[in-house]
Amino acid sequence: MRTLGIIGPLFLIGCQEYNIEGAVPDYQGPNPPALPDERVLDSIVQVTEPKADILFVLDNTPTMRDGNLADVYSNFPAFMNYFLDSGIDYHIGVISTNTAAKQDGKLATVSGQKWVDSSSKNAVQLFSQLGKSIPAADGSPATESGIATTYTAIELDAKGYNQGFLRNAATLNIVVMSDEDDQSPKNPISKDEFISYLKDLDKPSVTFSSVVCHPGDPCDYIPTAVGYRYLDVTNAIGGVLWPIDSTPYDSVLTKLGLQAAGLRTEYFLSTLPVPGTIEVTVMDPKGKIYTFKEGTSCDKPHTDWFYTADRNSVTFCTFIPPALSAVHIEYTSLPAAAGGSE
Repeated sequence: MRTLGIIGPLFLIGCQEYNIEGAVPDYQGPNPPALPDERVLDSIVQVTEPKADILFVLDNTPTMRDGNLADVYSNFPAFMNYFLDSGIDYHIGVISTNTAAKQDGKLATVSGQKWVDSSSKNAVQLFSQLGKSIPAADGSPATESGIATTYTAIELDAKGYNQGFLRNAATLNIVVMSDEDDQSPKNPISKDEFISYLKDLDKPSVTFSSVVCHPGDPCDYIPTAVGYRYLDVTNAIGGVLWPIDSTPYDSVLTKLGLQAAGLRTEYFLSTLPVPGTIEVTVMDPKGKIYTFKEGTSCDKPHTDWFYTADRNSVTFCTFIPPALSAVHIEYTSLPAAAGGSE
């Protein structure tokens, strides 16, 4: 009976009618209200380093001299575009991969000039003459020792035959171009020691670029062609990687020129972005605007740039923003989208 006494009143309450009069208050939107997107625009001006030392390490065996190097010389203006009349204080020297006594790490010389600099009357022609002045090697594998000759040039002969080429306040940019892998002996320095040596140099920045045969390239059918040792150095130090078979060389020389001039490819964001909301544009000094496609890494096709979460940065793959251009990175900030504080 006590149970029925409870059910009865509940039943009556459930059947009771209510008449609500008056308008429902307007609370200005749903509860909780939608948060407006906060778009952030990071604008970074591409800058240059005031001094740059560039060392080209050229494979002077017959297979290179008969084709690849001629293409390098003809497209060298693409490299020099970023130095001529730029205000950059540069030195550009050339050595071979040959460890023969007369060449081992010694800068090529034409009419007493060992390098191209901002005072050179015809920089493009002088570079070509320096490269062509290196005698052809005999083609034996032992002559292709770019790591050994580079170390000799920038360390063992730095205060001797090559004195004056390297400067304390200048960046160092090494460019190896070879259709064979490095075959340097452990003396004067091993590959791993060379990597540590470059990392420890007291320079504003150091790069080591490899224009060599890559795994999977047409040239890799030759057992000694793939430049594994050069690639190891580039991956450890940083620099441009480019297939030796990809001619003409105007594209890679353009990229090398931009890099050697001190131009950045990685740009850091001021706050965390919402994935998928990043838009990247570049305006060059003349007002031309470039737009780009996002990807996941430079190894993927059709990727102009990619975002790295742990570095909170955007990195360009094939395009390097020109000097004094404005890099605009616009995105929705993660705190705003998550309802966090400003």
